[in-house]
Amino acid sequence: MVNTVAFANTIAAGTGVTLQGNTSVSASSARRFLLELTDVTSGSEAVTLTGLMEGSA
Repeated sequence: MVNTVAFANTIAAGTGVTLQGNTSVSASSARRFLLELTDVTSGSEAVTLTGLMEGSA
């Protein structure tokens, strides 16, 4: 994710989504994320989003 604004962005999660690691992206920076499908059963889908490294945009 690339943040091109002058303030940090933070990812929020809804039902079926688990956040791990740092999910904020500093101003004028970029962060890599890993998305894992943790349940693909119809009606109970779930994913985990893990914040990895951050660098310049």
